[in-house]
Amino acid sequence: YIFNYKEVLNKYLEVTIKKYKYKDKKGYYRLVGRGIKGSPFKSAKDLTHEQEKQYPDLITRSYLKEGYPPEDYWNIDIINQASKERLGYPTQKPETLLERIIKASSNKNDLIIDPFCGCGTTIAVAQRLQRKWIGIDVSPSACKLMKNRVEKNGARGVKIIGLPVNIDELKKLPPFEFQNWCIGALGGTVNPKKIGDMGIDGFTFFNRYPIQVKQSENIGRNVVDNFETAIKRIEKDRGYIIAFSFGKGAYEEVARVKNKGLFIELLTVDKLL
Repeated sequence: YIFNYKEVLNKYLEVTIKKYKYKDKKGYYRLVGRGIKGSPFKSAKDLTHEQEKQYPDLITRSYLKEGYPPEDYWNIDIINQASKERLGYPTQKPETLLERIIKASSNKNDLIIDPFCGCGTTIAVAQRLQRKWIGIDVSPSACKLMKNRVEKNGARGVKIIGLPVNIDELKKLPPFEFQNWCIGALGGTVNPKKIGDMGIDGFTFFNRYPIQVKQSENIGRNVVDNFETAIKRIEKDRGYIIAFSFGKGAYEEVARVKNKGLFIELLTVDKLL
């Protein structure tokens, strides 16, 4: 394995560096006690040269190093609302975090793989640090976002492999794959209940609004009516239905329930491509 410990050393504070006031051929140092039992100096720091000459066996030179190892916890600032780094993507991690991990565990031209890449922080940092990279994610919107992000860091010839590119390809997907694609494209999470999901296939990420996916055309009033019941069951006031197209009755039902304070948005699949 690779561990480039020097890449992740913490820098000493200026007040600490000033304590290393002596210098010889090896560098800056301070005089400290050796910690020998019975020594009058024990482990005392910042002793004098006179004491070193008088008690050479009890005093040693402690040299200033490049830094000190990080603790087993890392204090890294979150991405705040005003940060230029912020993309608004759920679960986005600070680049500082991934930079420390990548520097410590790889060298230039090594291959970095992130199988749940999200908005691409890992591969964006890998690109900046001159590593090769592969990013994988189920969400089409995430893949497009990560492509733009690494290209801003100088990547060329970036390809997104495996995503459906048109309506015909989406129609050929197996039902659960189609469902996962649609929910991922909306930035949501799939309902873990595959059977007995009560008409809810997934949820939006932040507010947990329900999503229903229909791999068919001309969705009618009855689908919206049933979805209304599912929304009320989980005590929400908003939800999304995704399909290839909707009939007039579906739009009329959406307008009707809106007057009751229930907001259902009908999304056609072409809007997600």
